[in-house]
Amino acid sequence: MREHDEQILRALANDVRVLSLSQVARIWWSDTPWGLSRAKAAMTELDSSNWLQIHRALARPVEQLDQPLMCWSIDDSSPDFGALSRILHRRAAQAASMTTFVFAAARSVAMFGRGRAPSVKLTQMTHDLQVAEVYLRYRLNGLPARRWASE
Repeated sequence: MREHDEQILRALANDVRVLSLSQVARIWWSDTPWGLSRAKAAMTELDSSNWLQIHRALARPVEQLDQPLMCWSIDDSSPDFGALSRILHRRAAQAASMTTFVFAAARSVAMFGRGRAPSVKLTQMTHDLQVAEVYLRYRLNGLPARRWASE
């Protein structure tokens, strides 16, 4: 098993419920057609070996995150929840499209997991992919895995 395969499986077994194929490509290969092709081939191989499962479901576009939508601490004035609400409503109004995603199979959870298999709910796909995006952002910025608290 290649190092990036194990990293993906560990993330799925412990940290996030799902990853989209485009997220896998962008983080472990490249954000190019070649990267997407390589990611698809690798995920198909892991699916064939029963390490993960590949499925498709409707999801809204996932926002790549550069910073939090809002920061607040107890000494700050009240946040503008109206502005935050408008941003989130605009996101929720975007059209959903079929998205290829992967999730941990029982074999991965048994080998790499610290608990039970994450449950995948198709009605929460956009949410789960956005949580995965936050996780990937932290991962790229060097957050140690032990500091990530999965849902």
